[in-house]
Amino acid sequence: MDLEKVREKLINLEDIIIQGLCQRARFKHNNAIYEHNSKKFLFSNNYEGTYFDFMFKPIENVHAIAGRYECFDERPFYKGLSQSVVKRDYNSKIPDDILKFSKKINFSPWIKISYLNFLKDLCSNGDDANYGDSVLCDIFNLQAISKRIHYGILVMEAKYQKSPEIYNELLSKDDDISISSELKNVNVELKVLERVREKSIKNGIKNPDVIVNFFKNIIIPMTIQVELDYIFSKSILSKKS
Repeated sequence: MDLEKVREKLINLEDIIIQGLCQRARFKHNNAIYEHNSKKFLFSNNYEGTYFDFMFKPIENVHAIAGRYECFDERPFYKGLSQSVVKRDYNSKIPDDILKFSKKINFSPWIKISYLNFLKDLCSNGDDANYGDSVLCDIFNLQAISKRIHYGILVMEAKYQKSPEIYNELLSKDDDISISSELKNVNVELKVLERVREKSIKNGIKNPDVIVNFFKNIIIPMTIQVELDYIFSKSILSKKS
């Protein structure tokens, strides 16, 4: 579990997220998509809700049937999805304690709320009627962001394996504040934010601070929270065993 290789994966996800956000920024905010029972949309099946949920949940249900959420770093945004009918070995190289934990954690509902609020800053105000394209961008972005944040499970395992003595000492004291401080690497975070800025500019974003702040205030803190939840869960499991 090499920390540098794990960080390479985070950089790949970072690229995907930034490109997706830049694509979404090309459309207006299109607020009607997110309004409950917006008059912009008439459903012949008496559906009540948002156009966003109308598109996203069935798509996610297909992904669930195909086995997407059997993978340790893929967490759904909706409840009540169908069970997978596809059997694949997604997690052959993932330790059992990581798999046990990944089934218990799901930050996706909070990611969704944060992302939808963020769109007001990312997109120009107004309506360009590109509703379907906007929602498809949103779905792509949300799934990529969720994967990046839940990948914090492997980040934490790699950090733990690199310095087990330090984390075991802090865990023995239930010192979440000190562990949180240990997890935060200011130099690494600054490098991440600088990369995000450069890539946002390269992709044509006029105000890169919007995307930089989303990483700084949402993606990075949520990833650290996943790391914290995982290391404490690991500690509890080890005490029981």
